[in-house]
Amino acid sequence: SIVDGKKSPKLTNGVSCRPFVKGDSIVYTVALASIIAKVTRDKIMCDDIHSRYPQYGFDSHYGYSTKEHIEAIHKYGASPVHRMSCKPTKKRPYEVDCKLYDRTFY
Repeated sequence: SIVDGKKSPKLTNGVSCRPFVKGDSIVYTVALASIIAKVTRDKIMCDDIHSRYPQYGFDSHYGYSTKEHIEAIHKYGASPVHRMSCKPTKKRPYEVDCKLYDRTFY
């Protein structure tokens, strides 16, 4: 199988895959998978994640870096679903009171 990007994930089911840079612009099935993944991710952000963390407004920006999203991170701190590798959250790690969200952290 083909993976869009520079690195292949390590799969535990024995399936091998190879990275294909710009695969989504050359291989139609990779492009289709990319669209399906994005639409699915946006739906999860809007429905599931927004219902758990409504103060961040995921239903309107789907987690993309908008002015409103950055302002919410500055106001509330990063939530457990924020990627800590992104610049706005690197400076403000989990400042949210995790007990409010009925979730355990390690």
